[in-house]
Amino acid sequence: MKKLINKDNKKKKIIMVCVVLLLITIVYFVPFDFKYVKLRKGYPSVGLSSVEYAERSRTLDDSVCVVLKREGECQKEIQRVSSNQLVSFKYEMSQRKFDFFTTLKCHYYNDKGHNPIWQGVKLPYEDIEKPRDILAKIDCLKIQYYDIDKNKLYKEEDLLPWLKKYDKNNALYGLYIKKIGIVNTNNTVIYCDGKDLKSKTNGYQVYEHVYPSSNCDYKDDYNDIEKRVYKEVYMDADTFKELLKENGIKTEGIDYYEGSDLYGELNMDINTEDLPNSNAKLYKVYPGLKKYIGQKGKKVQLHLSGINNPDILVGYFLPDGKKVTYGKKGIKIVGGYFDDKREYKGKTCKSFQEYLKIQKQVKYDFLNKMER
Repeated sequence: MKKLINKDNKKKKIIMVCVVLLLITIVYFVPFDFKYVKLRKGYPSVGLSSVEYAERSRTLDDSVCVVLKREGECQKEIQRVSSNQLVSFKYEMSQRKFDFFTTLKCHYYNDKGHNPIWQGVKLPYEDIEKPRDILAKIDCLKIQYYDIDKNKLYKEEDLLPWLKKYDKNNALYGLYIKKIGIVNTNNTVIYCDGKDLKSKTNGYQVYEHVYPSSNCDYKDDYNDIEKRVYKEVYMDADTFKELLKENGIKTEGIDYYEGSDLYGELNMDINTEDLPNSNAKLYKVYPGLKKYIGQKGKKVQLHLSGINNPDILVGYFLPDGKKVTYGKKGIKIVGGYFDDKREYKGKTCKSFQEYLKIQKQVKYDFLNKMER
């Protein structure tokens, strides 16, 4: 009788071990997406669906303004890709906690020596010291198209199926929304944080992005810089702030930058709380903005085309007819992001034309140093 019981117990143990092994096998080999516990949503869906209003400039330039809800630091920028078209990306992220077996897999970590590099991305509000198996995952990624004249979102394309098809294990983890955007003027290539999505007749083909070789020819580098010297006709962002201050305008809530749009040259963002008084010239150019004065949680984006003079933009914040001033002594020139700012130390300008002259001279001096 005792032998029979022992035999039954042994059989039960074998069955239990087999069941456990089977469960482990299932957990380990099922598709990647099933191996997590969803903890909480990270960001609201953002994109062109948050746009409330768009308006063309009443002046001769081909500029537009857009009003949208402000969604935090990681809100995806809107790109202007043609005179009448805006593009952005609607996305949602959530936080995931992965099981033990999943975290052991090599595609989670890129093991270089003794310090494995974590390939996932935590949500920005998370403590960097938290466990490495808490990751952020893209749940929704769609490209959206907005018609400026009709003031409406008219098309949306889902990009996730193509990313999953390319690499179901890694494609949705470690994506940084700020590194996703249209990169060519005919809207056929999307750069997606290390991957290129190339448009085709029935969807997208995904490729690894090929970065330029670091072993570039010196002469090519020199020629590129020389071309840039001839092209640069904009005031740098920090000097623009100096010009705002000289005219008694608070710089908080105002962001001026270049290079974001494929159509147009400059961009300026203004938080609605920081819009100027109702008598400012801005409302002659964009009358529809007047109703947003003092509203909270919204942002005005100016997508500028045909304007390179900062005096025009500073003038938007002043009463209509008031002239922009550089002060008796001129404003301090700071220099751009890629400049050696020491070269501008002590330099001032009393007009935009003088600023361009000094900027060009500094660039030429730099080129001459490179030639030696």
